[in-house]
Amino acid sequence: MFDLERAIADWRRRMESAGVRNPEVLDELESHLRQDFERRPATGLSEAEAFQTASLSLGTSAEIQTEFKKLKARPVYVPVMLGIWIFLLNCLAAYLATIPIGGHAGVVLLRFHFFFLTTGYGTAFFAGGIGAAYILSRQFWEPSVGRTYWLARSALVYAAVATVFSAVGVTLGRLWAAETFGIPLLTLKFIGSWSVVAWGIAVLALRRFKRASDHQTLLFCNAGNVIVWLAWFGAGMASASAGIRLGIGCWALAALLAAYVAVLALGFAPPRNQAQNPHVS
Repeated sequence: MFDLERAIADWRRRMESAGVRNPEVLDELESHLRQDFERRPATGLSEAEAFQTASLSLGTSAEIQTEFKKLKARPVYVPVMLGIWIFLLNCLAAYLATIPIGGHAGVVLLRFHFFFLTTGYGTAFFAGGIGAAYILSRQFWEPSVGRTYWLARSALVYAAVATVFSAVGVTLGRLWAAETFGIPLLTLKFIGSWSVVAWGIAVLALRRFKRASDHQTLLFCNAGNVIVWLAWFGAGMASASAGIRLGIGCWALAALLAAYVAVLALGFAPPRNQAQNPHVS
């Protein structure tokens, strides 16, 4: 009788002996292997045949090792992150230069609140953009395991930066609002901002404790853009009056959110064209 766990243990040993020793990479490959294996019996294959076919679809250990070496040599997020940080540092320098010496503490808090929150939300959009690009690309070809791994790693870097900046920004905003207006703690904008922080923490925690695959991580990042748009603009529209005014801005936001949800729904569908050889060429 076929023993799936024993077969996977043997497969991992073969990968390790061939040089694929990174536990995180092996765990992600195993996740893809299990998902592919679960789909194979529906095609009429026996469990043993399904496992062999699924393992072959991942590629040989040498092919996988070569792919990850290529991607490590040119990680997709490093150049972009470097450009973003250079831009942010210049913005911070210009921003700090506008703060008058001896200015009121509340003014300083407000300016830093805007800087950190805008940077946090903007960086979250980068994470969601990577997720959306991945989802849409699957409608034409299935990204290789290695490329999906590095896309997820890149999105996680953006999510981590977004979480830290958003948390600092919302905290400063709360301090400013309490000092200036005495606004109650649970306002819509405050709840929306902390929802963005909660999203970032959830994505990072799921990944840290291996509860989400690369594919699921990228879906979570795309879903985060819905939360950011609601926190940034939806909360403002709702708190502008006693209720939400159904103006052009509201309908535009609704259309944008519908587009994000539609893209997210595509992520749950199988790729339209499963590549026969999912390796970096």
